[in-house]
Amino acid sequence: MEFMKKILRRYGVLFLTLCFLTVPTACNQTTSDLYFPTNINNQEMSASMSYEVKDFEQLYGYAVNIIVGNVTDYETYYHPNGLHTNVFSQVEVEETLKGSIEVGEQITISETGQHLDNGTDISIDGVPLLYPGMKVILFLNEGGQLIDPQKTGYGIIGTYLGKFIYHPDGTIYNFSLLGGDNALTLADAQEPLTEEEFRALLPQESNPSETDTTGDTTIETTTADTTSRSE
Repeated sequence: MEFMKKILRRYGVLFLTLCFLTVPTACNQTTSDLYFPTNINNQEMSASMSYEVKDFEQLYGYAVNIIVGNVTDYETYYHPNGLHTNVFSQVEVEETLKGSIEVGEQITISETGQHLDNGTDISIDGVPLLYPGMKVILFLNEGGQLIDPQKTGYGIIGTYLGKFIYHPDGTIYNFSLLGGDNALTLADAQEPLTEEEFRALLPQESNPSETDTTGDTTIETTTADTTSRSE
């Protein structure tokens, strides 16, 4: 027994050091473990929105729910009309910034587009879709039935303008910064933000619009485009 204690005292610190250096996912999850998209040559889809989102304050006002969460899984839904597909991503809620979604809840997020086998996406303006391993901040509608009548979930306000992603270095990017040349941007989120800068943009009060943002109504029309994006 005394011999084993000596062994543990001698090599225990070494084991813990190796654990943190070589297997961070098993010891302590950090932002360096997050998935950050580096997609290139995404196939772009065009779309028209039923309302404009110009800045962070408007985005906050339109949103019924705002959450911080981790993307854990996804599935592809093929629309019966064959015009387009949707990706339904599963997100585990880590923090609620606005609304009634509870921490720990698993929610479904609907996006127009598709993940391709070559690691790229078909997506609006070439902006990457949600993918497992991402830590994100999502500005969402009130939720309801999705385009698949057997599922309920949430749509993103302003399509990709209503989603932010944590970079492994801890900064926060609006997804518009990851899109093609034609991607729309928010006036006050045109570069990566620190956590403190992002939180400072959150208004003290929301100013909800009367615009209907239920279900999948953030998109009026969506048409596929064969244009590819290269970086």
